[in-house]
Amino acid sequence: MPETSSNLLPLAVAVLCFIATALIADALLLWWRARSSPSARRLRSRIEGSSNAIRRSDVSSATDGLSRSHSLSRLKWLNDVLLKVPSIQLLESKVRQSGLRISVGQLVGMMLVAAALGLAVSAILHLGLNGAFIFALLFGALPYLFVEKKRGARLKRFDEQLPDVLDVISRAMLSGYSLAGALKVVGEELPEPAGIEFQQTHDEISFGINPRDALAHLTDRVPSGDLRYVVIAILIQRETGGNLSEIFDKIASLMRERQQLAGQIRVLSADGRMSAVVLSLLPFVMMGVLAVINLRYVELLWTTAEGRQMLMVGGAMLLLGVAWIRNVVRIRF
Repeated sequence: MPETSSNLLPLAVAVLCFIATALIADALLLWWRARSSPSARRLRSRIEGSSNAIRRSDVSSATDGLSRSHSLSRLKWLNDVLLKVPSIQLLESKVRQSGLRISVGQLVGMMLVAAALGLAVSAILHLGLNGAFIFALLFGALPYLFVEKKRGARLKRFDEQLPDVLDVISRAMLSGYSLAGALKVVGEELPEPAGIEFQQTHDEISFGINPRDALAHLTDRVPSGDLRYVVIAILIQRETGGNLSEIFDKIASLMRERQQLAGQIRVLSADGRMSAVVLSLLPFVMMGVLAVINLRYVELLWTTAEGRQMLMVGGAMLLLGVAWIRNVVRIRF
């Protein structure tokens, strides 16, 4: 009997380990669903949007600005410092429009850490005071540039979704929905970012905010030229009357034609954009090749005063050339 029990002990331990592993995996899955899943992010966005709507409808503009200021940073002293910075509201709007789950204080902290890293790199390369300033400025701007990139990508995705948004609103209104009900359908049917933004607009209207003000808040959150045309069409229709569904169909058709034209322009300008990429990477590739072949020959660029000046001048000219090529191949319409 004791021998039988000793034989079953490894099996029991293995079964208990399997059950414990399964429970841990299930707990991690439930935690992910509650915190980071798409449905959880969508729910948090709706709750935040509803809270903003309540603040805008129940308090004055001064109190609203004060309540928004608490989201700049969780640290009180940093929040007080940021409130004294001019145009901090512009930075806050850019962070919000990027869709990133960070505060302005966190962005400023990342910029300071990146600037400190730039100072450390300049100290290692012995670039002097001017080089340290340039490296700190370039490294410190990287988090902000990342936010700008995410913001641009999110706004571009919103513009691409806008024709589908108008189609959904048009079909919903033909089915008998009101404008607010059609906005709710958009929020339920379409993914980020259009679904969340229009759902927030519907929530604001449901909380009693004037539809004109709710649409104005939408254009403030999403600075899109196409969206402004849609909002203007809605406001005109509410004052003068007309078939809003037919108007949306025509606007959606026009937007799709403009997007098709933009795609053709991107194809035709691909050669210029590729030239900008090649010319931007060529100096770094050549420096890497020369460093492998003869490091002593290349290290003169950062060990001598003349070499450091050449690096700074060359970097400035490289940035100027990239900006110029980008301006040439970028078509605005």
